[in-house]
Amino acid sequence: MNRRKVIASALLLTSLIKNEGCQKYDKATTSSTAGMQVPPSLEPYSGEWTHDTAAHLLRRATFGPTRLQISDSVEKGMQATIEQLFQPLPLPPPPLNYFFTQDPNVPVGATWVNAPYLQDVFFEQYRKKSIRAWYMSQIWAEGVSVRQQLTLFWHNHFGISDIIEHKQEYIHLNLLQTYAWGNFKELVKKVTIDPAMLRFLNGRDNVAGAPNENYARELLELFTVGKGALAGPGDYTTFTEQDVAEIARALTGWRDTGYYTLNANEPISVKFEEQAHDKGIKQLSERFNKELIHNSENLEYEKVIDVIFEQPATALHICRKLYRWFVHYRLNETVEQKVIAPMAAMLRENNYEIRPVLEALFRSSHFYQIAATGPKIKSPVEFLMGALKQLEISMPEEVVERYQICHYLFETAANMQMELLKPPGVAGWKAYYQAPQYYRCWINAATLQYRKQFIAMLTSGLGIAAPENQGAVVAVSPIKILKMFANSHNAGALVNNLSDLLFLHPPATKLQLQLKALLLDGLPDEEWSKNCLAFLENPENKMLANATGKRLRRLLSGMLNMPEFHLI
Repeated sequence: MNRRKVIASALLLTSLIKNEGCQKYDKATTSSTAGMQVPPSLEPYSGEWTHDTAAHLLRRATFGPTRLQISDSVEKGMQATIEQLFQPLPLPPPPLNYFFTQDPNVPVGATWVNAPYLQDVFFEQYRKKSIRAWYMSQIWAEGVSVRQQLTLFWHNHFGISDIIEHKQEYIHLNLLQTYAWGNFKELVKKVTIDPAMLRFLNGRDNVAGAPNENYARELLELFTVGKGALAGPGDYTTFTEQDVAEIARALTGWRDTGYYTLNANEPISVKFEEQAHDKGIKQLSERFNKELIHNSENLEYEKVIDVIFEQPATALHICRKLYRWFVHYRLNETVEQKVIAPMAAMLRENNYEIRPVLEALFRSSHFYQIAATGPKIKSPVEFLMGALKQLEISMPEEVVERYQICHYLFETAANMQMELLKPPGVAGWKAYYQAPQYYRCWINAATLQYRKQFIAMLTSGLGIAAPENQGAVVAVSPIKILKMFANSHNAGALVNNLSDLLFLHPPATKLQLQLKALLLDGLPDEEWSKNCLAFLENPENKMLANATGKRLRRLLSGMLNMPEFHLI
């Protein structure tokens, strides 16, 4: 038997693309660990808190838990882990210039977020690379916190894309991080007059007498009540064309300031221009109880948001999106009644605070039952960060090298069709809304090749080097991986332990044996044990390091290429 061909056959991911485990989910909405079929609900989970339950929570709430993070969670328990996920964190330090030498206002190693531009000097590319690397580094360094998952959730929700004034991008990302699990209504108010959003959806062009409806339409269709079923010409069950037009009028008069400014005293901000605001009365449709919006100048946008958030559809819409992000895309009638409706009610009872709703979801029995029946295909960012963090690959400490590697990871995710800061449309990435494919959108002939290339580089002896070729490299450390487990000298135990770390469920016995054979490559068990122990005692021995490292990297390559690793 050619063991490499056996493992290579898994690379096709055929079963993953076809159903990624959803057939079970279709037959029974959830199943308990004992195999009993139970209906979904937000009833608290009362089972044992184990490695599997802790790993499931951390895999969904973060971008790849380490072995130590999982074991700490098992020791602390579910409630303490959930509390840790929502611990307040300071905003990260701002992005730095890590290579550009032609900006006298921002030397290498300094931040550019408050620096002015210079006439006839083009700075867009270096700041673009800087904020991309900075954003990816925040995800890598997240720790046990749900903040980065929620930041990406909101980035996908609001869909802001390709903003070329990167100070605006930085302000927008900080806004999303600040309100990650905060008040949804307040976040929508902030986003409505956010400089990046005013540019992206033409709010700055929205003036009395010539209203621009772009933002008003997406505010209703995507950001709040959602696009309900068509009820008639220009009339959905959640809003009408009349509402779009009237809300656009109510939002007139806002401008962003400081865009590509040469003035050091003019920050990125917004201002309200009274003369550009429509002062007439706005009449909403019966979908909003025929509410009248009277002129209230710079506070009128807040009144609009308040009226929208009085509609139950708003809470239902955002809870569906949270469910698809953290649980599964299948929203059948039972899930709608037993999970989504209670989540929406809780959201409204808590004045649209996100944290209580997510805490209830993470504590629910349904959330842990879904681990066995409704796995998700990892997004490119989850795939990349899962491999790096679960294999305990350290981020470079030197600033320039860290930014180089993180920018490379950003570009790698983009090649896999998830370019952060540039979702393909205002609705976000298709994997989170396009039926019937949903998560399957992440896997195709092109993206699969990039996943395989990344694994090949990561598990090679050379590791991943930044394209700038200035010495920035991250690689698998065989000695670190072997030291993760007390019994790594036992080939079968090592395979089992790595399977528990990397996979949702342990592979079948036959596949476990094939993985063990891939590690040994004909070497007797006792020889692996002897060589491994000798290497652990003397990791500087190049002969032992090369022989042991080669076998371990071959095993890791096989495991990371298996369909099981692409599921979360």
